[in-house]
Amino acid sequence: ASGLSRWQRMRQVVLPQAMRIVLPPLVGQYVLLIKDSSVVSAIGLTDLTRVGWLVVQRVPNGLLVFFLVGLGYFIVCYPLIMLARRLEQRMGAAHGEVQI
Repeated sequence: ASGLSRWQRMRQVVLPQAMRIVLPPLVGQYVLLIKDSSVVSAIGLTDLTRVGWLVVQRVPNGLLVFFLVGLGYFIVCYPLIMLARRLEQRMGAAHGEVQI
């Protein structure tokens, strides 16, 4: 009825709306997955925090080690969060929404 084919409706109407709804929680889940990397250690791989504990046992400056571990998590998570914000703003602006 709208004059669009099935694929045009999907690409031009449905997917943009779905992405606006799905993208923020999806990126949030990626960030949580990275933060909760201790689950990986249960599988057998060593996560970043465990490596920090191993280094602290050999190096006297434990505070610096855990600062660097935290910095590593920040370096991985912050770009993902910024990407999600940028995409949210871009999608909102494309659909005439006002960001407050």
